Amino acid sequence: MTGIKDSRKKSRICASLALEKKALDVVILEVKKLTMIADYFLICSATSKKHSQTICDSIEEGLYKIGIHPLGIEGYTAGEWILLDYDDVIVHVFYKPFRELYNLEKIWYDARRIEISEKGKRVRSSKRT
Repeated sequence: MTGIKDSRKKSRICASLALEKKALDVVILEVKKLTMIADYFLICSATSKKHSQTICDSIEEGLYKIGIHPLGIEGYTAGEWILLDYDDVIVHVFYKPFRELYNLEKIWYDARRIEISEKGKRVRSSKRT
């Protein structure tokens, strides 16, 4: 994988690309101290399965333009929970009812949470205790 080496910056680019396509409830979870699978999770919601696919396409195309390619993409056809694996950043795009069902934020409760505003600025960063 070429492109950006800073996983935090990569997660913010993913968030910005998702927001360009009107993703909802965008949050970045810093999980690098909790797991070896990634440094950051980006989690966002979509209003429909097609919207999930559109958000996914935006992230994939945007990162491709700067030389970053996914290791894998899962769930694209169904559009309920799409996972884009960028090694140190894993993107979860949920059709809203499925985000509520799987509730990754609860599973990763100890992760430092970085909420993103609609303009891509950091709203709040916190570690839950």
